Amino acid sequence: HKFDNCYLSEYAGLCFLGVAKCNEAEGDVEALLKGARMFRKADDRKNKLGFINNNENLEGAFRCYSQALTTEKNPVMKACIIREFTEINKNLSVTSDFHSPCHRVYELQLASDNDIQRNDFVAALDKLTEIIEMLAERKSEALYEEVIARIEVTRLLLLLFLDLPASRQSPSQIKLLEKYSWNHEGFESNENNSLDECMTLLLEVLVHSCQTRQDEVVKETCDEISNHHSITDEQSKILENISKKFNRN
Repeated sequence: HKFDNCYLSEYAGLCFLGVAKCNEAEGDVEALLKGARMFRKADDRKNKLGFINNNENLEGAFRCYSQALTTEKNPVMKACIIREFTEINKNLSVTSDFHSPCHRVYELQLASDNDIQRNDFVAALDKLTEIIEMLAERKSEALYEEVIARIEVTRLLLLLFLDLPASRQSPSQIKLLEKYSWNHEGFESNENNSLDECMTLLLEVLVHSCQTRQDEVVKETCDEISNHHSITDEQSKILENISKKFNRN
């Protein structure tokens, strides 16, 4: 809290964000919430002092809250986080100079999760693809590495389950499938470094086994991926559907 005591709350927010990233496997929601509150405090101080405010601190708070919602499993805690998150959303709705895509990313992620729970997998894929293409267009990928990595897994699983013809796949979807194909030229490079090595390998095996119709391998790989610490409830549901699709007999 030294940064906060020195009226540099935004730096304190960055520190808490770093702590959460280091403790990613344990899901450090507490650090993310502390980070969000520090960013909000920095934003409030900037407004009170009358400085020009481009809302970069609110964007930091958005990132923290969004990641905390993804990590937290307890529904009561999620409700509390959403309540805090909503307070920022109200502020942003009247802020004309806030151009960050962060609020749109959050809305699309929630909508996609709801689509998956309702088994509307095509709609979910469309929303997640919109996020990726929007961030690429804005050249904002570096600010959303954790979000992109999580969405990448979900999109890949959806593509494998839906098995859409090439004519119905967007360029970014085709590129994603190619990225995890064994015949891809970047297969042995560090191109897949947004995910840990274990998850990357499992996804590559899953893509290959789905494409070559190795049903038993598909089932075994889905089970292994489901046990990975980073898998969300929505991803687990898609994996279950993939396993059933390839093992109907």
